[in-house]
Amino acid sequence: MTHTTVAQYAGEIANTQVGKTWTKRFLRRHPDLKVKVTVALEKARAKALNKSAVNGFYNMLEKLIEEYNILPGNIYNMDEKGIQLGIGARVAALVDHDQKLVYSIEDGNRELVTVIETVCADGSTIHPSVIFQGVRRNSNWGRNNPCNARLVSMSSGIL
Repeated sequence: MTHTTVAQYAGEIANTQVGKTWTKRFLRRHPDLKVKVTVALEKARAKALNKSAVNGFYNMLEKLIEEYNILPGNIYNMDEKGIQLGIGARVAALVDHDQKLVYSIEDGNRELVTVIETVCADGSTIHPSVIFQGVRRNSNWGRNNPCNARLVSMSSGIL
């Protein structure tokens, strides 16, 4: 809930409009609440991210590793970080003081630049990759590349 939403609800409960600083004073009276800036999360991810699904995945992974005697050198974890171009501003929301993350749900309809990193269970890594939609490579891109990342250019969205 944003400051504005809290103030609107308070006004409805009190049957009168509250002042501009009412929410700040309310927060001072309730130290169990705090303001936290939201982190964008697409609707589809929000629906899929739940304790049951995560536990089910790791239980199945553990069973497969044991059943097929998969060695750590054959287990990789790949993570991608999508950077949305033109994304809107983050929102400050009121949350429980113990809450670590708060998400702002978005439709995911923006152009992405994707960074991919891969780590093996034996501790080794694969150089990161950067993927973006474009017609040609900028010749200056690789000059300052401390991670030795690969460049993948997507024309028409197809690798």
